Amino acid sequence: MEPRDEYEFLGREPKPIRGLRTPLFDRLQDTPPGRYASTRPARVFGRRELRESVRVEVARILNTRAHLKGESQSLAEGTVLDYGLPDFYAYSASSNSDLEQLANTIAKKIAAGEPRLSEVRVLLKADPTNPKAVLGIIRASLRLGTVIEPVNFPLSLDSQSGFQVSESPGN
Repeated sequence: MEPRDEYEFLGREPKPIRGLRTPLFDRLQDTPPGRYASTRPARVFGRRELRESVRVEVARILNTRAHLKGESQSLAEGTVLDYGLPDFYAYSASSNSDLEQLANTIAKKIAAGEPRLSEVRVLLKADPTNPKAVLGIIRASLRLGTVIEPVNFPLSLDSQSGFQVSESPGN
């Protein structure tokens, strides 16, 4: 590069972009499986892509088991070592107190593991068609740069497929 070209490059103003910077892990995996090269690197997310990124991360949190217990869990609380949900095999889908406790745990883990969400609330109820399954909704505020907007993610849990987090049609 000629010295003259270097000065021209340094003198340019940055271009404003519409959207939000893509999180690091989303940038590292922007090529879908089965494709060898991305047609356009995902450096900026629009609203739809941001919501999808958050939905995928929430599903990861809910389908990962945190295996720390007792004092180790207390010391690791809020860190990456405490990522995911504790085992909840002893909970019953027909027990309102178990569902309330599980909903509180889910909300706490999502709030700790997904910083783009705030004011996370989770509502759960037994699935009327399957006594061993749970249905629910995650309600939160999503930070879009300087704008905060409400989001809802329907969720289901059964013993076969784990947690399924869907995109709400209203989002």
